[in-house]
Amino acid sequence: MFTGIVEGTGTVQAAARRGDVMAVRIDVGGLFAGLPLGGSIAVNGCCLTAVRSDARGFDVELTEETLRRTRFEERLVPGALGNEASSKQESFSSLRAAKPAGEPDATCASGGLLDYPHYTRPAEFRGLPVPEVLVQGDHEAIRKWRRRRALEKTLRNRPDLLTGVALSEEDKDLLADLRAAGGRAGL
Repeated sequence: MFTGIVEGTGTVQAAARRGDVMAVRIDVGGLFAGLPLGGSIAVNGCCLTAVRSDARGFDVELTEETLRRTRFEERLVPGALGNEASSKQESFSSLRAAKPAGEPDATCASGGLLDYPHYTRPAEFRGLPVPEVLVQGDHEAIRKWRRRRALEKTLRNRPDLLTGVALSEEDKDLLADLRAAGGRAGL
């Protein structure tokens, strides 16, 4: 079982059977500067090993046993997700959900930034509590917290990504605050 913090997600760009394996190309949109050959990454609940890699993504080969033990292949079937837009709004998607004019940016897609931290139950894990803002029920405060954390993580780990994304005025203000505080404001 994989346990860890989700650093980002990718999009399956291609999947094809090649003999007794399924070759899969996963685009991560420049999330990292290449996964080393033999490097492992968690994909849809299973740990896979890169057989090829470049700055945009990596290739893996799923064996029959992996396909039998996971639901990875089911996700590739048209209609399996119930809503085709679901795969377009994953956390490292560069696409943003449509929003009415004047409404704040959604965080269901990161817009090309690194993703914000994700939390689940229990409310405290190994002595680390879920941030209070996430349990108070104020959706606007949660949206702002998530966006700030995505901007903070991107500024800290991949500042080069900030030049290629559309930033709202709110994003620009948050980035100015983060830069003024050395990238650690609001933790």
